[in-house]
Amino acid sequence: MRYAIDVNCPRTNCRLSAAVARTRTPQVRVAQHAVHMKSPEPTVAAVVRQQTGVAWSRARGLCTEGRVTVNGQRCLDPASRVSPGTVVAIDQRAPKLRTGPLAESAIVFYDRDVVVVDKPVGMLSVADEPGNKDTLVDYTQTLLRRLGGRGVDAKLGVVHRLDKDTSGLMVFARTVHAKRMLAAQFREHTIDRIYHAIVHGAVNATRVETHLVLDRGDGMRGSYGHFRRPKGDAPIKAKRSVTHISPIAGLVGATLVECRLETGRQHQIRIHLSGPGEDTCSS
Repeated sequence: MRYAIDVNCPRTNCRLSAAVARTRTPQVRVAQHAVHMKSPEPTVAAVVRQQTGVAWSRARGLCTEGRVTVNGQRCLDPASRVSPGTVVAIDQRAPKLRTGPLAESAIVFYDRDVVVVDKPVGMLSVADEPGNKDTLVDYTQTLLRRLGGRGVDAKLGVVHRLDKDTSGLMVFARTVHAKRMLAAQFREHTIDRIYHAIVHGAVNATRVETHLVLDRGDGMRGSYGHFRRPKGDAPIKAKRSVTHISPIAGLVGATLVECRLETGRQHQIRIHLSGPGEDTCSS
């Protein structure tokens, strides 16, 4: 049974015109009826429960299983609110959404040469130790096998990384030629890498250039000469790093900023935003 629900909410109540279509026979029978909800903007789960008569747990389950759409888009959050004019469709016989550490929707683009993935927060880009398979590169490989096609078993080539607690797009190479070309572009800085972060206080547009070292003087990675007074030039092993910082919007006690990288060093953004008077809240 499939329900198409058109939500039309006046200020005082919420009218749901539900078209119930039974498609077991060649002729589609459509019945319409109206119900009233107490809330002017009910949750998706409330709409599902009202129209199907299922228990709350099942109503929420239909959402998380991918069997509910809102205005044509799959809605996985049963607590999201339904605004006036919204169309909610419920298909209890729709295929159940496959769940895992990385959703299929995380793959933004792929072809025979590359795959672009939306990395979530809290996931390693690559293994931090031998044998660790809980990584973005491994989960992406698994999703590609599900999608099928040529080259699904080929090892993905890593050309850049994101910190575990940073989200954003990552590109993996699917062929040796693609890996070589992408590595060259990253090395020559012809690829733009842009990040957003929230920083305490007011931040002005600036360019930060430092030399990063593994030990800034207290055992932590940082910029040479910023934690302790420098003694001569930066060590040979110090890596030059450059970040262009531009404010996007002022927040209460903080600033949303854009960080454009010239170089891509480990923890570069966090270090450059943790300079005098600046501290990263979230990135």
